Amino acid sequence: MFNKLKTKKYLTRHGGYISIRRRVSSLSFTTNYIFAKSLDDASDSGGVRFVDFNMVRSNGQVMAGGARSLDRSVSTFDIKHVLNGTILWDVPVGRGRQFLPQMRGWLDHVIGGWSVNGVGRIQTGTPLVIVIRDGNQLAAGNLRAIRPNLVPGVPLLNPLWSRDCSIGQGCEPWFNPAAFTRPVKGELGNAPRTLDGARWPTMHLFDLSIQKNWQLSESKRFQLRMDAINVFNHPVFQCGRDSDNGEVFAAPSEAVISNADYDAWRNYSPSTRPARSTPEGAALLTQINNMIRSYNTNPAGQAAAMVLPKDFFVVTLPQGFHSMNVNSFDITTLDGLKLFRTKQAYTPDRWGYLGVTKGAGSLISPYTPRFIQFALKLYF
Repeated sequence: MFNKLKTKKYLTRHGGYISIRRRVSSLSFTTNYIFAKSLDDASDSGGVRFVDFNMVRSNGQVMAGGARSLDRSVSTFDIKHVLNGTILWDVPVGRGRQFLPQMRGWLDHVIGGWSVNGVGRIQTGTPLVIVIRDGNQLAAGNLRAIRPNLVPGVPLLNPLWSRDCSIGQGCEPWFNPAAFTRPVKGELGNAPRTLDGARWPTMHLFDLSIQKNWQLSESKRFQLRMDAINVFNHPVFQCGRDSDNGEVFAAPSEAVISNADYDAWRNYSPSTRPARSTPEGAALLTQINNMIRSYNTNPAGQAAAMVLPKDFFVVTLPQGFHSMNVNSFDITTLDGLKLFRTKQAYTPDRWGYLGVTKGAGSLISPYTPRFIQFALKLYF
């Protein structure tokens, strides 16, 4: 029969902590659950094992003239749910234990007196930090602070992410690029500084130890033990780059289509697209560039550098945009041209994808691959 030894419960406005410890004869366990929420308008994660998923500074749009109140969101290190547990089981078989308590000799040395203990942790991920990769005509250079707009009704987590291709830039990212658009030039985006509803995957860890002791004398003890670290080999995913904020788009080019751009676009489907060296191809390139020039708002005239309308690249992206070839879009149409230029400015190496090991960009994960170790110990 279980006897409850201790129960604690603390609840606050933004968090809670519940701890339970129980013991029955040879079995004891503890569990605790933490619910928390950290809010601020500027935060940075520290060098702590379980919060090193967002090693980025969450620069606010206040740096570009925005109101500080618009930067208030969950902290970059916020972890909403944490469940911890431990278990200790003295297997009730062998001399002095519940079953076969009179066991002696070699049989007790082999099957009696074993103990099993484990410790586990499950915690939800930290929130996404996402910005565009330029000043959006609000500042020179890249502030890593100006955020994109959210597309209403589009999921923040990518429905095309697959466990069959889960990590690396070559896979569909964990977060959904189609959920974001660039803001109008000269304006701030409406995405929050961190996204509470878009978090890195939940982390699962469980370590297990099995051991047996032989009492050699009053002061001497011999121990055989096996330790299995991360026994279920759960991966611990983190952002593919931890040195930058999630920079989803750079500023798309507003220039006309160059000869090199056209040739690469044509070579993607040579059976349906005419080569630039042919009269049809030359005419098509001229047609495309005349379409672009028709949107030129530069007061100096059509012959001057291209200045496209402020909302020209506020374009909704299709699902699967990450994996689409830039030359698959039909640049003879206005929508296709916008997607073509946006894809050229898309930064797949700086946001959204998952990783587990140290690599380019100083990626360091708290993930420990499963390993099993055996030890013989003599205590004296």
